[in-house]
Order: sequence, then C-alpha cells, then structure tokens
Amino acid sequence: MKTYFFVLGAPDHEMQEIARICEERGLAFGFATVGGNIVHSHEAYQANGVTALIPVGAHQVFVECAVMGLRPDDIIDHHHQGDPGYGMPPEQYFEGSSLGQFLRFIGVNPTQQQLVIAAADHCLTSAYQGRCPGVTPEELAAWRIASRCRARGLTEVELHRQIDHASKLLEAAPRISLAGEQVAFIEEPPTEVSEASARLGMPYIYVRRQDAKQLKAGIRSAPAHLVQAWMDNCGLARLYGDPQRGFAGGYLPRH
Repeated sequence: MKTYFFVLGAPDHEMQEIARICEERGLAFGFATVGGNIVHSHEAYQANGVTALIPVGAHQVFVECAVMGLRPDDIIDHHHQGDPGYGMPPEQYFEGSSLGQFLRFIGVNPTQQQLVIAAADHCLTSAYQGRCPGVTPEELAAWRIASRCRARGLTEVELHRQIDHASKLLEAAPRISLAGEQVAFIEEPPTEVSEASARLGMPYIYVRRQDAKQLKAGIRSAPAHLVQAWMDNCGLARLYGDPQRGFAGGYLPRH
C-alpha cells in the first residue's frame, strides 16, 4: 500500500482545513519551513525544511509550496502557470482550489463549509458576485466574518468597522490608468482592504513594504483583463497570480 506524505504551505484558512482533514483521517503531513519556522505566503516556494520527518519511500504531495532538495511526486496548487488549478474560472472554483484538489485526491466529498472555503480562497470577489455554484454571497460573508474574527481575535463590530474604514479609503483613493480603465491605488493598504474591495467589486493596485529590504506590489479584486494587463507591464520579480482568480503580485527587484 502506497504511503503518502503531504507537505503544506503557509497556514491560511484553506491550508488549516487541509491540515485538519489530514489529522482527522490519519494522513501524514508537515508544514514547509524556512529556518525552522513555518513559512509565510511570500516564502512558501523557498522553503528549506519540513516540520515532520518524511517516511522513506513516501509519495510526496506538495500543496502550495516548494522545498529545497525535495522533489514532489504530485503537486496541488493554483498559483502559477502549469499548476493543476491554474486558470480555472470561478464556475470551477472547487476543481481549481487547492482544498478541492486535495479532497479529490484523497477521494472525499466536500462539506458545505469546505465549498465556501474553496470559493473564498480561489476567487473571493467572484464568489461575492454569486459566480461560484453552490455557494451564496450571504453564507460566504457570514463565514468570512466568523473565521476572520476567530483568526484575529476581534469582535464582529470591530471587524465590520475595519471593513468600513477600508471601503472608504478605497472609494477616496487616487486612480491610475490601466488598460484604459481607472483603478484605485493604495500605498501600505490597511487591514481588511482585500475584504472591502471584494465586497465592493472594486479593483485596486497596491504597494507595500514586505520587510526592511523589499517592497511588494500587486493587483486584487480585478477582472481577468486588468490582471493580465498588470502582469504584462509590472516588471516585477517573482511574479505570481492568475487572471481568472482576480489577483497578481510580485516583488520589486532588490538593488
């Protein structure tokens, strides 16, 4: 009988659900690490370790990560061209999402909450627009509020206040021209701006400091043609994103 080992990337809501399923079903797994610490999203493809020992001869399945010195036998991902879920439109969010790919890989049908998690991760703005079959905007909004309150230790009132604040900043933000359209531009975007923009259906371009040495830029909540135009012209290093999912990002080259 084949032994599987799942190497997981940054522990966002989707990855936490995958880890929970692994624990529930007794599937061996570990998180990718950098310097012994579980990776964040910006370093998930530059990992140099794993939190658990990989059994000799195990079939290694990498989920949204890469680890130096290890070669995956299978990949579950939707961030880069060539990934199994890359380019999947909102109507195929379950097949495109990493959670959906994982559940199909292990032969398990999704729960309703797992459908919501998959839609939120694969194409949040489109899900809020009702384009993900089986997931309503209302249940998506309810899950987003509950899960983000738990993750951030906030009350619903506090979280709604932050979303409202971000919405006002988006509406008042300066605009820049992209592919003949005016898109909001924000430097150092506030917390919950992605949630606000997804609910409003308002694309925005951002620049923020990733750390003391590097800047990150990106576009979010945008239709496919704007994401593609941004990717074609941004000139950034380590570019990632998917026009069908409404976002892209990259890093300003270090000098």
